[in-house]
Amino acid sequence: MKYIAIIGIGAALLSCGAASQSQNDQTEPTAAEMFNVKCALCHGKDGKLNVAGAPDLTKTKMTLDQRIDIITHGKGTMPPQGEILTEAQIVTLAEYVETLKH
Repeated sequence: MKYIAIIGIGAALLSCGAASQSQNDQTEPTAAEMFNVKCALCHGKDGKLNVAGAPDLTKTKMTLDQRIDIITHGKGTMPPQGEILTEAQIVTLAEYVETLKH
């Protein structure tokens, strides 16, 4: 009887460990979350802040490819993100900038 109880407790502990492991897996940040962490300090959450020479992103005429290039390689005081973010994250971020236009 003790043997069955020990197996039951062990199985319960294993299933809890598996659940907590999947809960600890990081999810991919949204475009807005990445923008708020990586860009909002200079561009502002709405894209209009203009700190340290950062342009007003609500008025940008840059193409998607130009935005991808600047995010990847940086420009002026803007640091490059090419070795920090994945290609997919950079594209997502560049597409998000388009949503800031009015």
